[in-house]
Amino acid sequence: MPEDALGPGARGCGVPLFIDHQLAVAYGRGGSWYMQGPWDKGEETQGYQSRMTPSALYRAAITAIDQHAVASQGGKRFAELPPEAQDALLSGLEKGKLDLGGVDAKTFFQMLWLNTNEGMFSDTIYGGNKDMAGCPPELAGCGG
Repeated sequence: MPEDALGPGARGCGVPLFIDHQLAVAYGRGGSWYMQGPWDKGEETQGYQSRMTPSALYRAAITAIDQHAVASQGGKRFAELPPEAQDALLSGLEKGKLDLGGVDAKTFFQMLWLNTNEGMFSDTIYGGNKDMAGCPPELAGCGG
């Protein structure tokens, strides 16, 4: 979520900090999730179906995305790419078209998108939505 004329983007709202905090607690370890097999590819309606905890998924996916970017974008890591190239790569993740080795691209994108929205619009007590910037007062019920 980039910054625009309407307000700050995810970075300005503290979303990276929110996600980092989430991955450092029970959520990141899959603390309350059933994390036993079988590990067959599940249906989309079944939700998260990976043997990787969220924090392990993030680590593996970020490494694989950077490796993919370096190999396909002239040696540049994802963060060094222009916005158009980043958008194209994210679109490939969303559609599950990128080969990230042992990481399912679509699964990672869905988790990243969910966590980004949570950080953008959650109550500020959780570390995101800094200064309630993701939730202007005219959006009743947002962030609280």
